[in-house]
Amino acid sequence: MNYAKVSPSIINPLYKSYEEIHASELDQELILLVETRVSQINGCAYCCHLHAFNRMAISLGDRDE
Repeated sequence: MNYAKVSPSIINPLYKSYEEIHASELDQELILLVETRVSQINGCAYCCHLHAFNRMAISLGDRDE
């Protein structure tokens, strides 16, 4: 389902918030932890897996340095 087409008035501000948060000076690992926790609270398994994968990818990337 393309949520941007179904409900643009909800999804577009959400995307904008996401972009603003990730462009901020907040620690990226903290942002990912918060995103994961919000997904857990919302009960969204897809988002939980997505954010956990992103956290793991960042964590593994830090080891290469």
